[in-house]
Amino acid sequence: MAASIGAGILAAHMLTPQVAMAGPVTNHLVEAEELVDELNAIGWPLESSYNKYCSSGCTGSVVTWGTPGTPTSYYNESQCAPFVTQLLTHTYSWATRSYFSSEFSSISPNSARYYDRIDADTVDHMDKITKVASLAPGDIIAIKYEAGASGGSGHTPVVRSVAGTVVTDSDPNTTEYVVEVVDSTNTPHGTAPVADGHVDSRSSGSTEYSGVGYGFMVLYADANGDFYGYRWGTNESTFHPVTIRPIVAARVTSEA
Repeated sequence: MAASIGAGILAAHMLTPQVAMAGPVTNHLVEAEELVDELNAIGWPLESSYNKYCSSGCTGSVVTWGTPGTPTSYYNESQCAPFVTQLLTHTYSWATRSYFSSEFSSISPNSARYYDRIDADTVDHMDKITKVASLAPGDIIAIKYEAGASGGSGHTPVVRSVAGTVVTDSDPNTTEYVVEVVDSTNTPHGTAPVADGHVDSRSSGSTEYSGVGYGFMVLYADANGDFYGYRWGTNESTFHPVTIRPIVAARVTSEA
């Protein structure tokens, strides 16, 4: 999805000591981790029979939570936004078809619709977040691809952890955060192999797979702390500004 960062820049890619930002681990994140961990227990390449991206020809996203300890009873074939919808539906009694229809005008909103409704800050059970430093585990990130940006309607990952800040350029007006996410994607975060330790769970050596898993994105904050853009992975150099791919986040406000 993005070009690999040059060797010179990668050598200058320095991590500060890891600092976890405050925030509760919410129920939907626990459920997402169970799904990923069980599927990962199968191991690549066999896992690709049970965990894959819902690409062309797929008739609809399917996510199945099986029996813990029996990894092959779990299954994922989904895209990013439908995965989040099914994750919330699986976890919370309020996340029904009627809820999504009422709040998002769709029983399976795409990433652009997630962005538009969260940005309007009127979604029940979700509080809008605009500051990168405010992100916490379980927060939903919605990225919208505006006209002219390739790759579908956008991307919708869930925050797993905020690892810390990185120094990648000389711009004193931006701060870059390494954010671990759980998502369903056809392109792992970071071009394999990743040498800086931020390895995507869908990568095995130099081979990349698709589906649900853990990865690391780099989110940029401007001088006010607001979302400024992102890079798909820590060793990828392409920067996507919010002028083309706007970003907003939401915190789930009810565990019931």
